[in-house]
Amino acid sequence: MSVFNAGAEGLAMVSTIDDKVIYQPKFFTRYAPQTATDMVLQIPGFKLAGTNNSGNGQANVRGLGQGSGNLLLNGKRVSTKDSGPLELLSRIPAENIKSIEILTQGSTELSGQSGQIVNVIYQEANEMNGSWNANVHTLERGTTTGIYDASVSGKSDNIGYSASVRSFENAFPQWGGEEAFDDQNALWEVRDEYSKFKNKGLNLNLGLSWEGSDGQVANLNLSKSNNKTVFYETSARYQPVQSGSDNEFGNLVNDVYFSSKGDNDNYEVSGDYSTPIAGGTLKTIALRRYSERVGDNFFNDSPVEDESYAFRSRSNPIKTESVIRTLYTFEPLDTHTMEIALEGVKNSSKTTAIFSENTGSGFEQLDVTGSDVNVDEDRAELSVQYSMPLDDNWSVQSLLATEYSKLSVDGVDTPFRSESFNRFKGFVALSGALSERSTLRTRIERSVGQLRFNDFATSININEGTGNGGNTQLVPDQTWRAELAYEQNFSKSDVFKVTVFAEQVDDFIAFVPFGDGTEGRGNIDKLTRKGIDFSSTIALDKFGIDGAKLDLVTEFHESTIIDPVTGVEREYRQNGHNAVHYRVKFRHDVPQTAYAWGIEVEERSGGMRYRLAQKSTNNHRWPQAQKFFVEHKDIFGMTLKLETEDIFGFTWKNERTFYDGDRNGDIIGREANSRHSPWVVRMRLSGNF
Repeated sequence: MSVFNAGAEGLAMVSTIDDKVIYQPKFFTRYAPQTATDMVLQIPGFKLAGTNNSGNGQANVRGLGQGSGNLLLNGKRVSTKDSGPLELLSRIPAENIKSIEILTQGSTELSGQSGQIVNVIYQEANEMNGSWNANVHTLERGTTTGIYDASVSGKSDNIGYSASVRSFENAFPQWGGEEAFDDQNALWEVRDEYSKFKNKGLNLNLGLSWEGSDGQVANLNLSKSNNKTVFYETSARYQPVQSGSDNEFGNLVNDVYFSSKGDNDNYEVSGDYSTPIAGGTLKTIALRRYSERVGDNFFNDSPVEDESYAFRSRSNPIKTESVIRTLYTFEPLDTHTMEIALEGVKNSSKTTAIFSENTGSGFEQLDVTGSDVNVDEDRAELSVQYSMPLDDNWSVQSLLATEYSKLSVDGVDTPFRSESFNRFKGFVALSGALSERSTLRTRIERSVGQLRFNDFATSININEGTGNGGNTQLVPDQTWRAELAYEQNFSKSDVFKVTVFAEQVDDFIAFVPFGDGTEGRGNIDKLTRKGIDFSSTIALDKFGIDGAKLDLVTEFHESTIIDPVTGVEREYRQNGHNAVHYRVKFRHDVPQTAYAWGIEVEERSGGMRYRLAQKSTNNHRWPQAQKFFVEHKDIFGMTLKLETEDIFGFTWKNERTFYDGDRNGDIIGREANSRHSPWVVRMRLSGNF
């Protein structure tokens, strides 16, 4: 039998032991995987958390105590926050994988995770091996960019090592027209607009591990990255076309140009050491993160019959995070696990900014109150976690933590603030098997969010015509969440899951009026959120399509707040709070060949954004994304994948409404635009060495 027709043999390579579903490497043979990424993404019914964060890992997670994500490597969480799960998995060649486990009843290593957890069991080869891939992207209008990765790993005696490098350059243009209307809904201006976002950078990572003869384990991770971004937009603005005219536009009124450049530097040093002691394991984790961004914005408005106006700004936020966490894990009773942990965190943020404008007599610096702000947060957390079986099928996990934090804010023209908080958080989770093929999980949790220190400083978006006042009185939000999840396995490749949840977020952070005519990010009473999520994987062999499968994800969510401007309850559809999202993926690994092909369609409902005197809606033409790929899995041992995205084009439909004074006032105008996004053709070649 061909290695590319391993369906029946692959299904035999799946077993269930207690609360684990164990996949042997042969299960993934038909996908011809090059790295652990290629294997984990093909696990039936499993979704790897954090795969939409562009490689930002857990940078915005509060400390290390709330174990975010659902990935373990050799049963342990990785002591890093900058590296995302796909990046971590891509450093492990497929040939090093011994097995992949799906933990259905959680893990003490990731106490913040309520769903399934993947545990990748692998060993470092005694001699160096590695993987690489090269991606070339061609976009409509001739833009070509690429992403190039390479990683190596190995082991010498009891020292393991890994290193990776990623070089990337991306470009994303959009173009289209915009119409501006007055308070009587009469068209008064037509705009021809073009924008382009570009970024390029280099990421370097080094990992070292050590295993002692008496069970000691140590890991050291180093990462460094630089990312340069450029965004620019041009807007040629015309009078409306006169009735009966053959011209697309009327007379030119003015040209508007905006550019935003960013130079981002980041590094992270992290490590952990664990040793057996007194019948348990003592582990210490330490982490240090540094990020700095230099941002330059420039805006120029050049009317045909008037003097031009120009604005520029430079901001330089610098952020650091230092974490040390010590935990002791032991079994007070047989099959019972207890963990006692103490964590200390120090966060700091220093933001400086310069603003200037030119109204015709040269640039003059503006005095913007609250733009230079220093924020320090010191935090200590003590937690106790306990896990135990109730019987052969059911188990319970619980965690209780208390947190002390002190927040200090100071600046050039900012009143000094020093405030301390004591908060409790934790969870209780019950999980078990209803039958041999069905599982039920339920969880109640209280968690604390991480503040975005940028919200403490005043900023100006001159291109949008808005400003965010700095708010030095912000406090972290706190979330109560209850969820119930049911999973049914019809076979080893046919999985159905449904999760029902409800949340209440106290001190939710949204745009609020400050009472002096300005606005910014502030705490409101609460946000309530409820939803139901479905996911399933269906093997299509039974329907006569050997080697094919269908992956489905559907989410229905509803988020509501009391509007801080109008005082009326409304939906909240911003920052990922979409009402509807679904994704359908079809993949066919053609039997007895090295070929595979597939289609993916994704749709997400539009967003809404509310400011003090503006309302914006962002919608799009169906679907949000469509992809088609063809793959050859054995070109001299390499894999070649050709993929198209949005081959028929994609169009955003946006509208912004302006109000007199605030949103309680009359409508004084609106803007409506369409933005065409380009089709993309990707070619990816990957292999091992």
